[in-house]
Amino acid sequence: MTEKYLYFMETSTDPFNAAGDMAVWPLSSFKGFHNLANGKIQMDFKGMQTVNDSNDTSIVHDFVVLDLATANKNKEAIADIIDTINGVHSDGFIVIADDNESKYASTHVSGCTITITSES
Repeated sequence: MTEKYLYFMETSTDPFNAAGDMAVWPLSSFKGFHNLANGKIQMDFKGMQTVNDSNDTSIVHDFVVLDLATANKNKEAIADIIDTINGVHSDGFIVIADDNESKYASTHVSGCTITITSES
């Protein structure tokens, strides 16, 4: 496997029980980070859902909001995540945020919320 895949699990109780609890995107779908208010960072991805027609002008993308455990550590959290992605991975599977296992690519991250969008 040459592609890397980014794994997210947003629930710590009863995992894999509801749609959207977990998501995996290929690294090639990652578009970037941006800051949100109240100690959160958003990771944007190309949408998993397809558009219905070629004339559609809506922008469909998915995103994961990462909760920060440490205030004002946005830059450090992003650097940690990038280091994790760029690290050695024998199988290409990279855990960015797993609330169920309390495993995060950065010690500054404490949780995540996954949003998979579709064309409206």
